[in-house]
Amino acid sequence: MIIGLVMFFALLLLLSVSYAYQLTLAMAVFTLIVLGVLVSVQHAEQVNKQVNKQDDKQGNQQGTQQENILYHFQLSQHGLCVFNDEQCYQLQANSRYSFLGCWLILLPIAALNKPFVDKKEQLFIYRDSLSKQDFSRLSQVLKNLEKTAYSS
Repeated sequence: MIIGLVMFFALLLLLSVSYAYQLTLAMAVFTLIVLGVLVSVQHAEQVNKQVNKQDDKQGNQQGTQQENILYHFQLSQHGLCVFNDEQCYQLQANSRYSFLGCWLILLPIAALNKPFVDKKEQLFIYRDSLSKQDFSRLSQVLKNLEKTAYSS
């Protein structure tokens, strides 16, 4: 690495006094490219070692963890959400939607009767994970929630 940098700067010095300008410049550029490839290969090897160590650690823990995949999602016009036919939440008025997706702020139904419980859950749903019709409906519900919250 150090030899490559010394060679590069020597070529730059030679460039200032040389008549073979193009040849010296080509050699300097080639030296930089070779140095860049060497550095990237070394970095890739270090990253692969770290990833392999993490995979080994996670492989031991994977049997105890369950995947958090959502299979079923129901939404009412008033913002009531049911996930996988078991978890019930109320969408909050501070939920947002954009061209990237929807940022949902959810309050469990069990916590609605308790005024000081702050067990809100947040969920981001990417736009391309929903059909156009479903995203339109979800954004319409969010818009209606926002209107009713700020009008009263």
